[in-house]
Amino acid sequence: MTVFGLKLGYQVRGQDDELALQKMQVAFERMGEGMENFGEVFFPKLTLILEDEVEGQFKAEGKGPNRGNWKDLSPAYEAQKLKKYPGTPKLVATGTMKEALTQSSSANALRQEGGNSFNFGTSGVPYASLHQTGTSKMPDRPPFDFGADFEKKVQHGAAEAAREIATSTGVTDFAEWKD
Repeated sequence: MTVFGLKLGYQVRGQDDELALQKMQVAFERMGEGMENFGEVFFPKLTLILEDEVEGQFKAEGKGPNRGNWKDLSPAYEAQKLKKYPGTPKLVATGTMKEALTQSSSANALRQEGGNSFNFGTSGVPYASLHQTGTSKMPDRPPFDFGADFEKKVQHGAAEAAREIATSTGVTDFAEWKD
């Protein structure tokens, strides 16, 4: 009888067959349990990503891919602002809104993380949403205007969080992680 075929085997760090498979199974079960707490690892990273991205929006006075640079202030408001808050850029008068969106330590920063829920924004800054959406008397100047670069940073942060969970549960004993 002629036999033609292919036989595959595997080894994990010099171990083969059932023992390696059992160790991998245990590691993946632990990782699954660790992923239940994914938000605890990922949300702090997401907060830093958002704060950094919004800081960039303020520095550039708008730079987002959807709305672009923030529109100029009306001449009347610009004159009023120059007198009351000389030298301050667009969307910054007292600095309360900018600080709330770029510094978690701000008294007006809203950062809520719990389970699989995440909230990021301002608290006690009623005009923040007006800048995001605009009004009938004021054009929008959105601090939140993110594009593909932001999405890549979020994906990288999520991958980093998953890698940390995997490392803590032993999954990386079996594979190298690559982005």
